[in-house]
Amino acid sequence: MSLDVTILLVEDEVDIRNMLRKFLLQKGYHVIAAMNKEEALLWINKKKFDFYIFDIMLPQEDGYDLAIEVRKQQKIAPILFLTALHDIDHKIKAFNTKADDYLTKPFEFRELTARIEALLRRANSLNVGTSNVLKVEGIQLDLTTYEMTIDDEPFPLKPVTGKVMKILMDYSNKVVPKYMILESVWSENSKRTNANLDVQLHYLRNILSTTTKYSLETIRGIGMRLVIKQ
Repeated sequence: MSLDVTILLVEDEVDIRNMLRKFLLQKGYHVIAAMNKEEALLWINKKKFDFYIFDIMLPQEDGYDLAIEVRKQQKIAPILFLTALHDIDHKIKAFNTKADDYLTKPFEFRELTARIEALLRRANSLNVGTSNVLKVEGIQLDLTTYEMTIDDEPFPLKPVTGKVMKILMDYSNKVVPKYMILESVWSENSKRTNANLDVQLHYLRNILSTTTKYSLETIRGIGMRLVIKQ
């Protein structure tokens, strides 16, 4: 299971929230923790997450509306309700929000892990079936149209530029030798030149320079690295 996954955790009880966050971080997930509906909605409207864990009983509000709001923006990202409410009526109401799973407290961490991994596998299979999109953190690249989005801002790319970006994303935070990019992108020897590659890298670097989380580094004498700041 790839751990390039960011989870939004919404839980109002401090001890439980901190315990869950620590556990998920230890498992290798990226975690944003919110304590109430208002804080959670700020994050939902700001960023698309890969996985959502919601408590139902939140101060003044409940967690059902959070699931409804997520589904307005994301059809596939898994939503798991983690709650002390055991009765069937709450479970049915949760699934009617188009949530994917429901786990009651107290729970075993092994079961939580298994459910998260199963839901992510299903979501990944659905994504593969409905789109051909490569995702690294907040960068998404459509491998059919070569439209790139960075934190939801679109940047249409030419096919050759998109192919260069795909290789950099495949090896994010790792150094990619220039010869490897050249051989992968250009089939004709006459066009397989450092000058052609430098044009595409310059264009991508200008796009990434508009953000604070991503950058393109030149490792002198070796190659390039797409830097994803954690």
